[in-house]
Amino acid sequence: MQPIVAVIAPGMIGSGVGQRLVEHGVEVRTAPTLRAAANKPVYVDCNALNPGTVLRIARVIEATGSAFVDGGITA
Repeated sequence: MQPIVAVIAPGMIGSGVGQRLVEHGVEVRTAPTLRAAANKPVYVDCNALNPGTVLRIARVIEATGSAFVDGGITA
């Protein structure tokens, strides 16, 4: 099964990551409605955020039925 990746509110890095994924055959979508999705995706936040902000985002995402992962991108 080919993965589908959603890039929500892509900035410079998110846009670049999305482009690289497409170049490698991954289907990339932007800003789908998580709550309405029949198959819930895993939401990975790759921003450098303070722990309190991460917890607030996690609560919002998990309320949609999706799993939340706090990730990071290093150069």
